[in-house]
Amino acid sequence: MSAAALGENAAVPVRLDHALIDYLDKLTLENVSDVSIDAVAQAAGVSRASAYRHFGDRDGLLFKAAMELTRQHARVAIEYQPESASVAAKLEEAFASSARQARIDKVLRLLLLTRRPQAIDDAVRALSLDIMGPLYRQAQLDGEVREDLSVAEI
Repeated sequence: MSAAALGENAAVPVRLDHALIDYLDKLTLENVSDVSIDAVAQAAGVSRASAYRHFGDRDGLLFKAAMELTRQHARVAIEYQPESASVAAKLEEAFASSARQARIDKVLRLLLLTRRPQAIDDAVRALSLDIMGPLYRQAQLDGEVREDLSVAEI
């Protein structure tokens, strides 16, 4: 749902989050450096001050985008998991889904190809581990994945 479709009655943080993803979706790699809190505030129809309270700074804005994109990406990867498949097959499908999404999702490509603070990469890894960790642990319990590595190492 676009930020405009939410309407003025939606909570400011929700409008800002939707406006951010809409705004990023319109960018190209050439103008990704133009991402600004002011532009997202304008797209959401909220004050600049509200946007700065919500995002903090540009790195906060990029952090928020990275977390939301990771969540969306994980939902897509998990959605296509066959119920009857082995844990190893589910992991394989999650990786394949990730590769497909990285090729077709422009916003995800922008995130992957642009420079970003290390904190964003660290947070994306942690969120990915939270999402995929249970699958890895189950695979270890079922004997489908090596047990000599921690879930974080996998």
